Amino acid sequence: MSALAVATSKLAMPNGEFSSGTHALRIFDRVPSGHDVVPLCGMVAVSHPKWLEMVEGGFYVVETQHPPGGMVWQTYDEHVQRYDMDGGPRTLLKTSRRVIRAVRREATGDAWWFIHESGFADGPIKAWAVGHNVVGEVVGIYRP
Repeated sequence: MSALAVATSKLAMPNGEFSSGTHALRIFDRVPSGHDVVPLCGMVAVSHPKWLEMVEGGFYVVETQHPPGGMVWQTYDEHVQRYDMDGGPRTLLKTSRRVIRAVRREATGDAWWFIHESGFADGPIKAWAVGHNVVGEVVGIYRP
């Protein structure tokens, strides 16, 4: 089994296909200008921030923000309000990016499901809400 197949096995489509939507993932020996990288199952996925619309089976990079571990949102909000007045730190938010596979399931109509490398799925996510977290489309794997 190829390294790409191993890295994406939990994100694979039911038929075992590893292409990203309408195109095959490329192997890069250097990261092209204007592209980003994000970890994927011990490898490095290369993503492009310009994508027009999500396609069935495509790999995408989603970004989330959250307070530090153990801090509830209410405590975070109080911290921000206190330091905004003092001119202190603006945010303690942690930002993380991860690769997901976008799929649709018949029962949910136009909603999307995000399949994570762990095999778990988030969804259904309405089409209008998809763009809030997606920051790029995966176009290949970086392998120097």
